[in-house]
Amino acid sequence: MVFHPDDPSTWPIKYPIIAHDVGRKDSSTAVVGGMIAYRPGVLGVQKILELPQNCYGSELVNQLAKVDRLYNGDATIVADLTNDPTYAEPLFDMFGPRVIGLHIGRLAMAVH
Repeated sequence: MVFHPDDPSTWPIKYPIIAHDVGRKDSSTAVVGGMIAYRPGVLGVQKILELPQNCYGSELVNQLAKVDRLYNGDATIVADLTNDPTYAEPLFDMFGPRVIGLHIGRLAMAVH
């Protein structure tokens, strides 16, 4: 793939981050981004991927792992666990200490 500064899909990501919005009434989404290698200090979004609907637990983790493998299996995974805190266990089983779990409440956000 040829690099083009106006096309995020061609940007080299130095430290990949996958933000995972765990949907229950709609699709789960994986937003891939990170530090952009050619622009020091700039975070960018490279891809937004919808994961299959009606996946839960280890099945959903396996779908997220497919995205992670596109980035050599070393992305930091930031997951919104607000609607299902039990999802933290299969995430940790798959990704270990690369997982940051968030619980977003009405008044505050907690990091697990």
